Amino acid sequence: MSADVARANSGVFCRPESSRASRCRFEGAFDLRALVGATQEGRVLNPVQLNGVASTVQVGEGLQAATRQHAALSRLIVPVGPAVASMLGRIRHSIEPNDARILDQASTALGELRQRRRDNAQELRRSIEDWSRRLHAQGTSERAQVWQ
Repeated sequence: MSADVARANSGVFCRPESSRASRCRFEGAFDLRALVGATQEGRVLNPVQLNGVASTVQVGEGLQAATRQHAALSRLIVPVGPAVASMLGRIRHSIEPNDARILDQASTALGELRQRRRDNAQELRRSIEDWSRRLHAQGTSERAQVWQ
């Protein structure tokens, strides 16, 4: 393993000796070449993969900011354009970063569908409880209790 790879794996990409405050962090960055290839083939990325893309873009933004004071390093960083920044915003708006759960707000249709599902489940639960109480009142059951 090269020294550069070892430093990257340890989480430190660059550390100017003159300033500990200007450390560049590389944690959370992933090799996205396979994911880019998959999307170019028309495949769709799953939420975990999208979180990896977002994390990598955020690391890139941090590296760009941290290397501005170092001309040689800053020339190696490709600025994140508005399209990538917009994509990052859409990913963070749509996917929970900690557990890669797709959020209701990912799309209007998804939010409405999930709300209807919750409403239907609640209505079904009320119907079952009402049915249980009526059966108990008729003496058909020992208790008016619904087991979960």
